[in-house]
Amino acid sequence: MRLTFCAVCGSTESLEHHHFMPLSLGGPDIETNILTLCTTHHGQIHTVRRASDHAQLTRDGLAKRAWLGLGTPNPRAGGAATKAVHDRRREALRPWLSADLSHAGAAAAMNTAGLRTMHGGYWSASAVQAARRKLASIKIA
Repeated sequence: MRLTFCAVCGSTESLEHHHFMPLSLGGPDIETNILTLCTTHHGQIHTVRRASDHAQLTRDGLAKRAWLGLGTPNPRAGGAATKAVHDRRREALRPWLSADLSHAGAAAAMNTAGLRTMHGGYWSASAVQAARRKLASIKIA
């Protein structure tokens, strides 16, 4: 739940939102998946000591997301890198896209589960149709 204070110590400084099911693993960005914590307690949950340089921490996290094939790749890397990232994301969504549902049904199920499109938007029937078509063309190495 998004709070205005840390759920552990009550601090109102340096608050962060911990996701029980990480967004990177398809977890929803909804109230029942979120706990508000101060930086110290959020770090303790992840068993890491927080660096004083929060900007560096953010850069490290973004680099990890890119390595996992999540988020937007470096725009200077070119079209092949972007396609590879999107292909990995579609592959991760294969169970949802392969479900025996109509395009609209799959879109509704994915939106209900809190899954978002490559660009963070909500799924529509046409977006599911396009993703299914592209998923069918992915060459598995």
